[in-house]
Amino acid sequence: MTSADAHISGLAPDSSGPAAARGPESHVAASTLATLLTAGGLMGSVNLFVEGVLREGAARWAYGATMLLLIGIGTGLAVRRRVGHGHTFAMVLVGDLVYLVVVLCIQDPLRYATPLMLLFPALVAAWFLELRQLYVHMAVTTAVCLAALWPSYDSAVGLGVQVGVSAGTLNAAAAGLFLLRRRVQRLLVATETLTRLDPLTGLYNRRYLVEQAPRLWRQARRDGTQVSAMVLDLDHFKRLNDEFGHAIGDSVLRAVARSLAATVRPADVLARTGGEELVVVGRSATSPRPPGWPSGSGWP
Repeated sequence: MTSADAHISGLAPDSSGPAAARGPESHVAASTLATLLTAGGLMGSVNLFVEGVLREGAARWAYGATMLLLIGIGTGLAVRRRVGHGHTFAMVLVGDLVYLVVVLCIQDPLRYATPLMLLFPALVAAWFLELRQLYVHMAVTTAVCLAALWPSYDSAVGLGVQVGVSAGTLNAAAAGLFLLRRRVQRLLVATETLTRLDPLTGLYNRRYLVEQAPRLWRQARRDGTQVSAMVLDLDHFKRLNDEFGHAIGDSVLRAVARSLAATVRPADVLARTGGEELVVVGRSATSPRPPGWPSGSGWP
């Protein structure tokens, strides 16, 4: 593990893990699901007023209740404005099952309810779900396509071809979008990492030090500890560059950075602020503040 990896694992959360999913991506997923569910429920409700589309009797009531349920769920997500991975997965499966309900309530599914309707759950699954959940969704998509198209085909071969084409197209689109999403996430993580690191030494740069210093200070005040800062400057570094060249100077800086990275604690921030100047900032291992001691006062 490099020095940069060690510091990142101690201080910066992984933007591709569950923590990230509880952040801005949770709000995006909630807004996306709310929009799709509400819009789907409203557009689907139009069929209630069109003659010859829905089956009469209980099927019409079941269809209307389903559309009302979609609008209710969408409105709830819009108000809540956040959703977890489990709820997103559940909503995707609900979308698959809603398509099956629609097929059973419509007189001519091949005309009014093609498997293309499953494209919206497929895209949501590809962009917001984890890989295992996406696999489950793909299997459910195939099963739903089979169940929905079964009554419309007398030939098993024709049914198999249509299910293969429909489910294969939907799953291929979901898989392609999922791979694109992973690629984008890796590029974002790599870009964010590069903006925090010094390219020569692999240590953090001044920008990251300025970002993390307030966090360390707040944590120290909360825990009753102290923050220590150590500024290091390599003596006669300019003479070293002048006599032996900048390549040797760079090698010396990298060697010093490796030595310091192996010495400081993982929770400390080790940064190169410029030239031959290095800074270490971390919390001191002091005894906790006694009960009743003022939070704004120092404690040795």
